[in-house]
Amino acid sequence: MEKNSIKFQGDLKSFQERLDISKELDDKRGMATALHEIGALYYHQGNYKEAVKFYRESLEIDRKILGNNHPTVATDLNDLGLVLQDLGRFEEAKSCIEEALKIDKGVYGSMHPIVAKDLTDLGLVLQDLGRFEEAKSYIEKALEIDESMNPDSPNMARDLNGLGLVLKSFGDMHGAKKNFELALAIFKHVSVLDGKYEAEVAKGANNLGLVLRTLNDLESAKQNLEEALNISEKLLGPSHPQVALYANNLALVLQDQGDFENALIFSQRALKIDKAVYGTNHPSVATDLNNLGLILNALNHLTDAKRCLEQALNIGEKVFGPNHPQVAIYLNGLGLVLLKMRDLPKAKELFERALDIDKRVYSSDNIIIATILYNLGLVLQGEGNVEGAKEKFENTLQIFQEYLGKDHPSTIKIRENLMSLSPAISPGGP
Repeated sequence: MEKNSIKFQGDLKSFQERLDISKELDDKRGMATALHEIGALYYHQGNYKEAVKFYRESLEIDRKILGNNHPTVATDLNDLGLVLQDLGRFEEAKSCIEEALKIDKGVYGSMHPIVAKDLTDLGLVLQDLGRFEEAKSYIEKALEIDESMNPDSPNMARDLNGLGLVLKSFGDMHGAKKNFELALAIFKHVSVLDGKYEAEVAKGANNLGLVLRTLNDLESAKQNLEEALNISEKLLGPSHPQVALYANNLALVLQDQGDFENALIFSQRALKIDKAVYGTNHPSVATDLNNLGLILNALNHLTDAKRCLEQALNIGEKVFGPNHPQVAIYLNGLGLVLLKMRDLPKAKELFERALDIDKRVYSSDNIIIATILYNLGLVLQGEGNVEGAKEKFENTLQIFQEYLGKDHPSTIKIRENLMSLSPAISPGGP
């Protein structure tokens, strides 16, 4: 039995004993605390469904004995919201965190560190719902609070990370990179003083690695993602969903570097972990399948790639509904495979659907919009519609030059396609 599993079983037994004693004594507050601790234990183990069950029981007791406006109830609601967010139940998560924020503002006032955390947590749920302007506004309010308290605190680093995630969604990669670097520097500093922040160092390194990948600094991206993976394996063991997340992201960089063999290994490992933890119909499993499908596409294993990407799309539509930005990602990925398989009508249909979804969420000059426009241009080029392809490539080039610079490989690739406009397709996305 793994070391982490033994510790989990020991902690679970200890908390269960506390719960039993509290029940015998009819100590309602003790029962609520024990239930919350068990929920937290399951949460950190990656068993989110069990965590929800225990958090809900704890919340129900605390509401009865403390009332609906107590800060402990707010904590219960916030923690429940975060687990629901991980389960992809974003509207429920939003409701919980909004209620927590309202309670905490009433208790502490509007300029308190706990309120700042609520604001950032709410902002990140809004980001998951595709409401990026609102998300940015909430996190900027959180940073104003942090700045007034202690600009070098872990709270500041947490909220800088949050803002970086939202800016990345906007397509502002350089702004995201700046925020991630600031956050990581703070977390590394405080981790030297207090080792409990090692997990935050891993998250910060992961976030920075992903934006460096987009900016094509692949070696630095790889170093940061390897650091995130190594820390998480040490802290959580090899079979935790956080390990799967970092393994998946490392696979993306290895793919970009042309190391497809190792990319495949890390991608398959992530999928195996997430299926064991969540089952087959979870957003993380869909992400794993999508990324695995793109690697298989690069290896020209097109039938396997198509199957993975169809599964990802099916899960995404079930979890998020048909019009969510995450579904657009899966549509775009499947479209790339179909483009390579020369099924141009179907590829075009999927790209157009993805574009329609993303236009509701992103501004017209967002890099995500530009990527789909480029892929549509490839379809039009394959159909012999040179003028249509030229228009798409020109729009894409303008956006990529603005956000990534004229010397980024994707920008160069678009420029070359625009200049040549050969009938031959070079699919795969910019």
